[in-house]
Amino acid sequence: MLWIGGQFYPTPADFNREANSVGVSRRITATPKDLVVGETWVYLAHREAIAKTCPACKGRGVFTVESDQEDIAGEEWATLLGSGEVVVDCAQDGCRDGMRFAPAIFSAFIPTAIEQVVAEDCSEEEAEKLRKRGIEPVIVKRADEDVELPIEPVE
Repeated sequence: MLWIGGQFYPTPADFNREANSVGVSRRITATPKDLVVGETWVYLAHREAIAKTCPACKGRGVFTVESDQEDIAGEEWATLLGSGEVVVDCAQDGCRDGMRFAPAIFSAFIPTAIEQVVAEDCSEEEAEKLRKRGIEPVIVKRADEDVELPIEPVE
């Protein structure tokens, strides 16, 4: 199972949009020994995969309470109504805009290839061990000096 982080993909839909467009490419720290390319399912999970209506505010993102106007004068999270009631932003247990989120598996796929970056001094024996596991070694050579890459504007 791979956790999809909210920093780059705020919602599972954001990840799915990119995956449908360019495929799935994830950096992993280790390849599970029992993973078989083309056969093993990989599950994707996200901390906000399930969205439920917040029971405190009933999905409105705010709720109304009676309050002494002096208690909340100048607070950003409250709006005074003429009736002596106050509209308060709901912050109950992680409510965001009337919704609460929970982690879950949201998708699965079968990898068609796994590539592992290896140093140029990787022996042929080490590379062959990777290939036997269905992992293609990608040799990366260190530049001896700073290399200036040309950058062309995109029109």
